[in-house]
Amino acid sequence: MFDAVLCTFDSLNHVLDPDALADVFAGVRRALRPGGRFVFDVNTTAAYTREWDKSSALVEPDAALIIRGGYDQARRLGHTDLTLFWSDGGWHRRDLQVWQRPWDPGETTAALERAGLERITVHDAAAIGMHGDIATGRLFVVAFKP
Repeated sequence: MFDAVLCTFDSLNHVLDPDALADVFAGVRRALRPGGRFVFDVNTTAAYTREWDKSSALVEPDAALIIRGGYDQARRLGHTDLTLFWSDGGWHRRDLQVWQRPWDPGETTAALERAGLERITVHDAAAIGMHGDIATGRLFVVAFKP
């Protein structure tokens, strides 16, 4: 049993189904001691609609990484497409796609309550001092095991 569980860098956005999110929260609840605290962050719809349609690249002498994002509003699914090139004497390519889902405050709170967590507080990242694009649409959430 633990006094606290911390989950950061929008890891929970990779859970794509509301029932699965509640299951994750129930697992956290089982791991906590009574009175234990669960602290995490999630990206909301605002993050995906404002920030996910961007691209970037990293280029090194023996490797290159191209990152392209996108968001399907109708399906509420964000994706990040990664293309990696690297050389170990010959050039290679690997393509990956990572899926994410926004979790808005009401959905997050409902899943926490379904899992039996309480005293839930939701904090907007920008309002508590986080700056830049990474703060757009990001929430920090605290919940307790009864």
